[in-house]
Amino acid sequence: MIENGNIFHSGTMIDASHGRIEIGSDNQFGEGGFIAKANQPGADIHIGSACRFLNNPSVFGQSRLEDGSQLLGNITVVSCLLKAGGSQRTPEPALRAGLLKGFGTAQNLTVEQGHVIAGSGVFSQSMSVPQSTYHPKQ
Repeated sequence: MIENGNIFHSGTMIDASHGRIEIGSDNQFGEGGFIAKANQPGADIHIGSACRFLNNPSVFGQSRLEDGSQLLGNITVVSCLLKAGGSQRTPEPALRAGLLKGFGTAQNLTVEQGHVIAGSGVFSQSMSVPQSTYHPKQ
């Protein structure tokens, strides 16, 4: 199921050949590509609303990218949870949804509301920091 108001830039691929993909409304997929593949038995990808996915992230497995979440960079996401919150336009960083940025593979991680994990090849739970680290409140 794909709801209304989504923007799919070139390079976006959605493959639900062996699993389920659910997409909310008002999301941005690309620029720079986006891939979601539920191409293995049991795969289940949930994408909320008001999310932003830029610069070629790929999502697999049993992943939940809740309302407002962001993937920024060439990140392979496998069975992760990005918790809901406000979108990138929310002025208070602590109220924004979970965010992964950088490049590499993120697997079996949970990113809490108001937090970010920035990876350079590797992502780990211990790398989670408040988003205010990168975006101090004005």
